[in-house]
Amino acid sequence: MNLKIIRLVIFFIFVGFVSVLSVQLSNKGSVWVETLKPQNFSDSSPQTGLQLIVQTRQLQIIIPECKTYLFPEKFFLHLYPEVSEKNSSEDFINLDFFLSNSKVKWEIKNNTTTCFYTKKFPNINVRKVEIGQFNMPKQQCCRILWSRTFHPNHH
Repeated sequence: MNLKIIRLVIFFIFVGFVSVLSVQLSNKGSVWVETLKPQNFSDSSPQTGLQLIVQTRQLQIIIPECKTYLFPEKFFLHLYPEVSEKNSSEDFINLDFFLSNSKVKWEIKNNTTTCFYTKKFPNINVRKVEIGQFNMPKQQCCRILWSRTFHPNHH
């Protein structure tokens, strides 16, 4: 009889632990990870390219081997607020940047240097994040080289 009671107590403790853990994880927000390679990529090493990590409050770009020179074109980063005046496709916060001019942190692991660039978002609820790179041939805007769209509050 005591063994059944102990099993029940352990079961309820486990269920409680899983419930608390799932609440803590959901409060951290969703994370999207995507690995990209540059357009003019010639090095066959799997350690090159970049990785996008989009969270509800920040973007992180990871550049293995710190090859930021492979991404010379301007990045666009557009945040679309949950609530906005127009709520249209043109109503976004523009956080464009050049990776080469940005402050990056670096780390050496297994004899490989990796760079990390983090861009914090304003303290707003974001319904959509668009990131990519563009250039302006003949000073005319804009030729999109690549882009990705993320929806932070949708699973």
